Amino acid sequence: MESDQPHKTLSNHDFIMRAAKSVPPISTVVTELVSTVGDPTSEIFSIAAIIERDPALSAHVLREANSASSGGNGGIGEVDLAVMRLGMARVLQVAVSRDLQGSMKKDLPAYGISGEQFARNAYARSRAAEICFRRSSEPIGRELVVAALLCDFGKIVMEPYLDREIADRFIDLDRTGVLMERELLGTDHGEISAYLLKNWGLPDSITEATRKHEHPESHAGASLVHIADRLAEHLVLGYEVSPDDTRLDMSLHRLGLGNRFDELLHGVGATLEAEVSVA
Repeated sequence: MESDQPHKTLSNHDFIMRAAKSVPPISTVVTELVSTVGDPTSEIFSIAAIIERDPALSAHVLREANSASSGGNGGIGEVDLAVMRLGMARVLQVAVSRDLQGSMKKDLPAYGISGEQFARNAYARSRAAEICFRRSSEPIGRELVVAALLCDFGKIVMEPYLDREIADRFIDLDRTGVLMERELLGTDHGEISAYLLKNWGLPDSITEATRKHEHPESHAGASLVHIADRLAEHLVLGYEVSPDDTRLDMSLHRLGLGNRFDELLHGVGATLEAEVSVA
């Protein structure tokens, strides 16, 4: 009988794709919310109406809007007002994170990070993407905060198929994990993350930005995620940013952010620190 246990060969690719298909999707309400927020003509009332179809999500959004970290004082009782306070990009981050909170805190020893670090890094990426979105001079969709939040989600699927000792040697050479993934498994976390998001019915703008975020040369959305990734990795994981990072430099210039990485780093860091201080 053929075993479904991982084999340490390139045939793991088949097992990874099977595992990806088995990951529970986000809810249909959140999927619709993501698509609607991605429509530049959508209005706050239409966003609120979608949220209100899920009482638990409505309560979660209201709680976040009234939290001290969001500048609230407990006075908001209507979902549309909560959306106005949080902003649509923040609402997406709140909704998707709630759906996946059970999956986002898994230890990833082959990547050298704990579940807590993984979850904090994902959150920091989404907040960084939101800040970059607001400061960019280029027209990019606010739904891309979801790509930033979930661009590494494929690592959760791939980690059980990685040999820890071999992985340690690769991580020393490449913190992103892409070299290791390609060499050992024949694919990478961007591809698997994009595959998951596409299966969940999320828009192409999100799946393509996710797929290309480590190599964003020809994609503005991927450039946003790439910048957010580098910001979060430095702030949460302590990874150094190389002054010779040509992909980062290219991404910054593509979005009209020029030589503003240090400014962005300060802005994202201050935002995260403020949220922690009032939590």
